[in-house]
Amino acid sequence: MKKITLLIILSFSSSSFSQSLTIEETLDYLNKITTDEYWQPIKINEEGKVIFGDRFIMDFKNTNYKWITANVGGNGSPYIQVSFQGYGIVSTNYNGKKETKTWDNLNPRSLSLNECKKIANALKYLASLIKSDDRFNVKDDDPFSPNNFIKNSIEITNTVENNIIELTKKSGVYHIYITIGGISEEFIFDTGASEVLISRELESKLISNEVVKKNDYLEDGLYRIADGSIIKQRRLIIPKLQIGNFIVANVRASVTNSNTLLLGKSVLDKFKSWNINNLNQTLELIK
Repeated sequence: MKKITLLIILSFSSSSFSQSLTIEETLDYLNKITTDEYWQPIKINEEGKVIFGDRFIMDFKNTNYKWITANVGGNGSPYIQVSFQGYGIVSTNYNGKKETKTWDNLNPRSLSLNECKKIANALKYLASLIKSDDRFNVKDDDPFSPNNFIKNSIEITNTVENNIIELTKKSGVYHIYITIGGISEEFIFDTGASEVLISRELESKLISNEVVKKNDYLEDGLYRIADGSIIKQRRLIIPKLQIGNFIVANVRASVTNSNTLLLGKSVLDKFKSWNINNLNQTLELIK
């Protein structure tokens, strides 16, 4: 577990920014919008498989889906189609028999096409969360097994073990300069944010400079904003980001429509420990 030391309680909060939904929050969202008893309850078992009532089991952990999309059938009713590469769905028919499928149509009753699209987006986001969650990784005794190998130890480049970085305080909020692809920008330093937040303007610059490419994008994420609403935002992996003298690789970020630039825990959690000295207004990072 990472050691986090705060010498003095930080004088700001991240409540004004969007927060990415966790697996549990995404499940709550799905159960709230999917009122059909045919699907209820939607849950995840200990293997990371998503279960819809007693009708469908979707294995997002060990298989890859081809698509999850909402369509309208010939009878005018909307439905959600899920297709896997390999056998990713186990469905139970009305006779109580189970069969393994590569695809299936989910037909939620009394839901509009727009609501079905929301469910499809949430399922895609949930799949990406499940694949990256250590709770559902099967461990073995080989330290170089894909499920055991910790990439963070090789994702931070520097010849020294620690680095002290100056922070700037504006209206009670800390700011820090971050460099991405030769572009240096001032970010809000937010220990309560789950990831890095960049603006559409910065995203465009990174694309123009070929720092970010098409294959760096993840499934769109779901985020809760200050009024409690759920919104969708683009997500991507920033190949390299410089903070102080450290170069950090493979940093997860999301894109906002505002001009906000925010440094969150998707960078900080890659370090062994970090602490803030409020007296000196500095951040210490330990590799």
